[in-house]
Amino acid sequence: MMINLANMESSSWVKVPLFSYSEVESTMDVARILAEEGKIGVVVAEKQNRGRGRRGRNWLSPEGGLYFTLIVRPEIPSKKAHLLSLASGVAVARAIKKEYDLSVTLKWPNDVLYGGRKVAGILLEMAPGEKVPKYALIGIGVNVNHPVSQFESSGVALCEILGRRLSREELLRSILKELYTIFEDFSPEEVLSRWRTLSDTLGRKVRVASPEGLFIGMACEVDEEGALILKTEEGRMIRILAGECLYLRKA
Repeated sequence: MMINLANMESSSWVKVPLFSYSEVESTMDVARILAEEGKIGVVVAEKQNRGRGRRGRNWLSPEGGLYFTLIVRPEIPSKKAHLLSLASGVAVARAIKKEYDLSVTLKWPNDVLYGGRKVAGILLEMAPGEKVPKYALIGIGVNVNHPVSQFESSGVALCEILGRRLSREELLRSILKELYTIFEDFSPEEVLSRWRTLSDTLGRKVRVASPEGLFIGMACEVDEEGALILKTEEGRMIRILAGECLYLRKA
């Protein structure tokens, strides 16, 4: 059944159009076209045929999940725009806690975990501008009503955790409300504080594959731009703005 957004359009906190589709290749692709046309809004689809994850990976997107991309035009310096990914993770975590009383955690840079297993993922893409991004696309996928653990041991769906089917419409409303609350008066300091509180990464030994190379060390901190700070066994401090993080030791 299509996600019904009719009631959302009149909500006072929803200030952008909502574009709903039964099936797309990727909500990110649709959103990029709309963004280049000067639009802002939320693109949501029942199913993605070529959903994207980090580093070009496919994001399995069968019916039953929640898949959407938020088009925003952030008025923040480009060097701090990566914080939008951390902020979105905070928003998803807060929404899941409020809706289902589940305590989820955040894995740098943009995974939402329950019991160490991935329940949601976030993908940030930006069009560069002179001082601020021309626009940013925030893609969010949540495992809701499809049994992810049957074919992916590292993932889990909310329906598997709670033992019942859930309303994706209500979850979408809750996530968007959290996003707009954070973005309306965007505070990098507050975003980082909330992310650190929810972090599953800090204090762990990790291996991070980044465009600059492969690094191993203790995840010590995230800085004011959202970069992960690692301390190697030799005592070097390494700053990584983007990459794939693998845990090597429990916190």
